[in-house]
Amino acid sequence: MNKYYIFYYAIYFLLLGCSKDDSQTVVNLTNPEDGAVFLENSCTLEWEISNSDPNIVYDVYLGTNKKASGIKENKYVFDDIAAKQTYYWHVIARKENGKEIKSEYREFKQEIEKGSFTDNRDNETYNWIRLGDQTWMAENLAYDSEIGSCAYDNDESNVAKYGRLYNWEMAQEVCPDGWHLPSQEEWDTFLSYPVGDAWAEYYLLPESKVGAYATGFDIQPGGMYHWVGKFYGGRTDGWFWSSTLHDGKTPVYIKDCTSTNGMSSQNFSTGRGAHSVRCVKN
Repeated sequence: MNKYYIFYYAIYFLLLGCSKDDSQTVVNLTNPEDGAVFLENSCTLEWEISNSDPNIVYDVYLGTNKKASGIKENKYVFDDIAAKQTYYWHVIARKENGKEIKSEYREFKQEIEKGSFTDNRDNETYNWIRLGDQTWMAENLAYDSEIGSCAYDNDESNVAKYGRLYNWEMAQEVCPDGWHLPSQEEWDTFLSYPVGDAWAEYYLLPESKVGAYATGFDIQPGGMYHWVGKFYGGRTDGWFWSSTLHDGKTPVYIKDCTSTNGMSSQNFSTGRGAHSVRCVKN
């Protein structure tokens, strides 16, 4: 009988030891630091575990959304971060016996990188923002090309805030050195970039009008000059050239409807009118 008792006690203490080992297993988040702010649109989430069991796998969560399941590495690259968004993440380690070990929560945020540069042609300084791989001027171009451009209503006092209006031929070459007129595709990429709970298209106005998700692009409705000799839409609407030709012959422009704060339409022009220009960095 003693042998049986010894056997049962051995099993009991073995199971007790395993349970104690599980309870002492801890998942620690190591990167990024809690509250970290990123300017890039991707980051690497990393963690460590106080157990060398090679059969442990991990699930990675952003809030309640499972981003990865059953991975074996102690890291996960999150490469679709939305700008101006705060994320809460944690990791669950899963053992072969079904035991789950949950880490603490951490948070991080992606902010929009901003800066300024000077146009050496006239020493005009412009703000810029970076979303993903694109860097955009955050103001309407105001360079006086002498030909192919004008101020809205031919009133030079409008230029400081709204920039100048350019015909399509001049728009192709008027951007500062190292910058260029964006194509329709580049506009589409920018406007569909994830920002907050939506896309950049919805957060183009200043923060005073759209709140904390404002991109800093700060749309300025410079109006347009129609080829029949009239100005339209000043201070209420903006039209912006792209470098793209529809069907290889008709210039494409992007119309901003500021009342809804979205790039409401893309259309085609004869190219004989004049619109605003925003440049994108090469």
